[in-house]
Amino acid sequence: METIHHQFLEKIQAAAHNLLAKLEASIPDGDFRDVSIYTGSSGIALLYTLIGIRQKNSKYLNEATALLDKAFKRLKLRDVTYLCGGTGPLSLGAVIYHNSGCTSRAQELVDRVVSLVPEVSNLKSDLPDEILYGRAGYLYNLLYLNKHIGPNTVSPDHIKQVVAALLQSGQQLARREKRSVPLMYMWHGKYYIGGAHGISGILYMLLLVTSAILQSGCNLAHQEKIKVPLMYRWYGEYYVGAAHGITGILYTLLLAKNYLSQTELDTLLRPTIDYLQGIRYPSKNFPSSLNSDSDRLVHWCHGAPGAVYLFTEAYKVFGDDQYMQTALDCGEVVWKRGLLAKGYSICHGVSGNAYTFLHLYQVTGDLKHLHRACQFADWCFTYGKHQTQIPDRPLSLFEGIAGVIYFLFDIQEPNKAQFPGYSL
Repeated sequence: METIHHQFLEKIQAAAHNLLAKLEASIPDGDFRDVSIYTGSSGIALLYTLIGIRQKNSKYLNEATALLDKAFKRLKLRDVTYLCGGTGPLSLGAVIYHNSGCTSRAQELVDRVVSLVPEVSNLKSDLPDEILYGRAGYLYNLLYLNKHIGPNTVSPDHIKQVVAALLQSGQQLARREKRSVPLMYMWHGKYYIGGAHGISGILYMLLLVTSAILQSGCNLAHQEKIKVPLMYRWYGEYYVGAAHGITGILYTLLLAKNYLSQTELDTLLRPTIDYLQGIRYPSKNFPSSLNSDSDRLVHWCHGAPGAVYLFTEAYKVFGDDQYMQTALDCGEVVWKRGLLAKGYSICHGVSGNAYTFLHLYQVTGDLKHLHRACQFADWCFTYGKHQTQIPDRPLSLFEGIAGVIYFLFDIQEPNKAQFPGYSL
């Protein structure tokens, strides 16, 4: 794939460092009683982790670790998701400690995350199913740990329990409410559609379950030019055995078929995905919730920017061109309407919408999408100028300046860019 022209890349780098300096100057005065990744100190830690890895700068990795160690003292695990709960800081910390060689500390944090599987899988609890506060957001932790530490970090059985709970919950609600689709989900009394609270995010996370490990192996084999389709390594070595090597990983991949059977894919997920296609507005945007007739939200949390990930994943799983076309339609909606006066944020702003194009570029290889992502990045260079609303948490990752900085560092390597806390 192509990369960004060096002259424009230099502009991105300059803007990213300029905004980073503003953030760092403001952090001493920030209120970080919130330790979540979404709006709290752990979101800053995730930003520092990205910078540390991309720039091979241990200073930022050390600062990320320091922020997380403080966060661990304030964690409340009643919220179980990666973005808004205590498990996100734990998962991020586990990856950082693992990469620094502190494997025992990393395992302690992994164990704390995994210990919540019985609670999350209990359908008698009042836990919702969506990304920000529910089971799908907890599931992201498990996939994240398996990708960044190793495919056997979280056992297939634990993942299967959470997947089964999500499927059962969706089926129960659909039957109880006599919906015309096999799966339905609700949050705060509404049938939301979008990535943050809605069915798009939940279905996307379910489809990711079987593809995350496979994609990791494909990427490494391609990157290292190894003459096999899949390859994995641990601490720089290509191990073969069950504990750290490809034998154990391939075994896990075979077990992964049990997460979602072909019958479940064909009779539960696919009809629900098809239903979502049918409720789009004439503009091809998605409603924020069922029965909403207000075609005005074009955010990751509500609208086409959050749905694009579901439909590219559906295309990969089912091989049906209609899903790819829906994803491309989402891109057109974002291109026409995604420069939001509301703000620049990841959740409901320009930087989050720009990830639509980075994602489509990665899936299609079409430079048009990379060009569009760069145009949105250019808009972000003048952070604050086009904004009509001041964020409630102006330093944060998902509502404030940290998210814009994250995007501007991420786009510098567009083939690696991932929407934080959502895509893998």
